[in-house]
Amino acid sequence: MTVTPADVPSERPTVLIADDEAALTDSMAVWLSDYYRVRTAYTGHEALREFDPTVDVVLLDRHMPGLSGERVMEELNETDVNPCVALLTATCADDFGPELEELGFDDLLTKPISRDELLEAVSELVSASSASEPARR
Repeated sequence: MTVTPADVPSERPTVLIADDEAALTDSMAVWLSDYYRVRTAYTGHEALREFDPTVDVVLLDRHMPGLSGERVMEELNETDVNPCVALLTATCADDFGPELEELGFDDLLTKPISRDELLEAVSELVSASSASEPARR
């Protein structure tokens, strides 16, 4: 599926990208910026500072120094806001245990990720974030 501007809601959703690989984070931000408002964070602590109720989608790296993506997700689960969240990882999906499923990630994105894969995944997450809560989780 190719994402076009017609696939994106007229009010641009906000995507928060949190990954300690600065080049990857910045590349993803550029890829998404034509369609979405984008915020970036390079640590888990920065991700929590950048997060607020206007964020529709969060892309979280699993392994960040200081505060992992899993820990950030635990913190997000404590808020009243419920964005769609994708876990970014270089690890094979088979390496995940039930504890990650329990955290409530909406998607798993394996790095490296192409521009088209990212745009498609974020488009689907934005659509899911517009759905009602029971339909999402």
